[in-house]
Amino acid sequence: MAVVPEARRQGLGRALMAQLEHRLDEHDCAEVHLEVRASNVTAQSLYRAVGFRDSGRRAGYYSDTGEDALLMSRTLDRSEREE
Repeated sequence: MAVVPEARRQGLGRALMAQLEHRLDEHDCAEVHLEVRASNVTAQSLYRAVGFRDSGRRAGYYSDTGEDALLMSRTLDRSEREE
């Protein structure tokens, strides 16, 4: 998931996450996992705001820079989901 720099801070990331959660609900998913660059604190902040928690780290995950990936996960709870 990505939002071009000039369109950031307009709620698009949250909207994309809500749409993803809706799609996951349609497929009866119970958990979602993601990797995010360790330096991307803006994305990490969004993910934490929508319920993700740190779950690990992959050292040297990104081949272009050798940067670590922060692993994040979230258990999906039907009672918390938006319609």
